[in-house]
Amino acid sequence: MDLLVFGSLMMAQTKMLKIALVIKNHGVLDNGAKAGQTGKFGNAIVTQPKQAVTVPATKSLDSITNQMSLGGWFRIDKPSDTGHRRNGAYLLEDQSGGGKNPDGWVFAVWTDVGSIGLAWGEKKVTPEVWTHIVGTYDGKKI
Repeated sequence: MDLLVFGSLMMAQTKMLKIALVIKNHGVLDNGAKAGQTGKFGNAIVTQPKQAVTVPATKSLDSITNQMSLGGWFRIDKPSDTGHRRNGAYLLEDQSGGGKNPDGWVFAVWTDVGSIGLAWGEKKVTPEVWTHIVGTYDGKKI
């Protein structure tokens, strides 16, 4: 899979966003993901299967208890696999061939004991076209 992404973490609580920016809670490129590619707006990150951008768990992110959104601009160039999963994380990933909508996206909230909810997008994402994808969580519903 070639996944190009231009993304940002957008938190509903402005105070939390300011804290996250001040402590420089930047993502880390995993397993050879490459930054600096041409994106929808400026630079993008290119990933292959088993590659990802991981934002480290920090006190500022762990303190989000009620509302948040996770989104970005994505472009899928080839059939793809799902992303990394780990407990205690928010996840926005393309769906695998076995998902409810193989050409769509899923947003998940994972606690320390596993998933508390998954929301599958119903709309298909067109290959090789930049698409804005956002998952939201209001503290109760994804």
